[in-house]
Amino acid sequence: MYVEVSIPISLFRTFTYSVPPKYIGAIFIGQSVAVPFNKKQITGFIIEINLKSNFRGKILSLSYINNNSFKLSNDLLKTIIWISKYYICPIGPVFHNTISYQHRKKFSFPQTTYFNITDIGIEKSKNIKFKSQNAVLSYIINQGRKVNLEELKFCAKSYIQVCKRLVDKGLLEISKKDKLTGVLKHKNIISDFSIKLTSEQNTIYNSILKEIKNKNHKTIFLGGVPASGKTIVYSEILDYYLRINKNIIILVPEIALVQQLYEKLRMRYKKNVGIWHSKLKQSQKDNILYNIRLGEINIIVSTRSGVFLPFQKLGLIVVD
Repeated sequence: MYVEVSIPISLFRTFTYSVPPKYIGAIFIGQSVAVPFNKKQITGFIIEINLKSNFRGKILSLSYINNNSFKLSNDLLKTIIWISKYYICPIGPVFHNTISYQHRKKFSFPQTTYFNITDIGIEKSKNIKFKSQNAVLSYIINQGRKVNLEELKFCAKSYIQVCKRLVDKGLLEISKKDKLTGVLKHKNIISDFSIKLTSEQNTIYNSILKEIKNKNHKTIFLGGVPASGKTIVYSEILDYYLRINKNIIILVPEIALVQQLYEKLRMRYKKNVGIWHSKLKQSQKDNILYNIRLGEINIIVSTRSGVFLPFQKLGLIVVD
């Protein structure tokens, strides 16, 4: 078995590699792989899978396949290939710049740090001379539980260094937990969200829904002045796609608008909404990707790069 691999170099061609027996059955198009190229190892993407090869030269083998890569939908693969042809750009750099998340071998997540007082800490807490250390220990004792690091910032200005010293002395123990429920600092908002459409909004909603149910796959324009209720109308459309188990991408023109729309949608869809843009930390991106894999996130608010996320059941793209 052979594969055609695209490499992020400025050549309009792919390269043929043989598939070692241990990888047969585990490869797929769009998967990240490592291959020998020009006397070094380089990462690329599988573009084609073939039983035979017409290449008459020496064929090297794949060095490694990334089992953490997502299986991409045919629509996404077609879109990436179309971009390469439309902009006359080699397929290797296009794959690398649009779905570089495929190279991630392991996800790392935002973590919350907790501190708990040890038996030694309880015993020696009354004899601590330093006010900042005493304040931290007293707070944790009074809480009677593990305490989030952020809670301790009111105990001392240099609370992080204070906690480290107490851990070194054996007075505190530290633990960390993956933070998988979100990547934005959001307000405590009410999740029950119910707004009835006006008569005019309901007419527009039914008209759009009719077009969708008739499977007229064309662009639908929803216009109106600011604060006229456009978001409420298309939120009802989002409900329809969620009911039929489809994923949704909502695109906004700039990063500054992502959080604003995210907060609005969170009021209605609780934990089903995620975000994606270039300013996110890698751990935050990993968090989103992991939740997409689990099926926990069905709606993404993003700038243009969100189009390339690995949704398997993409049903709707909204350009807000």
